[in-house]
Amino acid sequence: MNVPILPRKTPLITLAALFGAAFNAQAVNIAAWDLDGNTSSLTMPATYEDSLITASDLSITGLSSANWPNTISVVQNNGSIDSLATALAAENYFTFSVSVDAGNEISFDDIDIIYSLGANTTPATTTFALLSSVTGFTDADTIASFSHEQTTSNTQGLSDTFDISGISELQGVTGTVEFRIAFFNTGENAMTRVAIGRGFNVDGANDIQINGSITAVPEPSYFACGALVLIGVCLMRRRR
Repeated sequence: MNVPILPRKTPLITLAALFGAAFNAQAVNIAAWDLDGNTSSLTMPATYEDSLITASDLSITGLSSANWPNTISVVQNNGSIDSLATALAAENYFTFSVSVDAGNEISFDDIDIIYSLGANTTPATTTFALLSSVTGFTDADTIASFSHEQTTSNTQGLSDTFDISGISELQGVTGTVEFRIAFFNTGENAMTRVAIGRGFNVDGANDIQINGSITAVPEPSYFACGALVLIGVCLMRRRR
């Protein structure tokens, strides 16, 4: 009986298949918040969680509600909030967090956001800066940002994306990660109302959505098993 000779790359192929199965991505949309129906509350629970994720409320403190429908909206009357440092000191930020179940890790891709703005005097510009508990909460720790110039008194249903796929600290994360979206004035006039949500434009879509992947983290015994497979295959080849 002829025993087939295994190809030279079989050990590598075997291990690649073995380890690849352990890192199978579980989801694209990790967690989301849809603010349809909210008017005055400054705290809203997540409306979607992956089965391996626990998401916190989306909330903001330190400011009063602007009472815009289908949003978490705040009144910002302090024109001196003109930098990330002053915004953080005044708690001018929305906060939310996600926790992944034990034995798994998250790699974050991006965070989609729908927002609305209002200004008593235009033009007015607001900058949104994203920070995380993994990378730090100081004014030197921005991981993504964008700005919007307001030329009318109210604009609702704007959209943008924080791309965090290139932030190495947010790849392969275990446990809990908190995010903060700070906002501050960067134009000649102050933005007086800031909101996450579509305002009067109700459509049932997510107003904040975290995208990424969730993978299983193999136990040390899993790697030990892989090493034994490699040794066994190598010994079989030498005997032949």
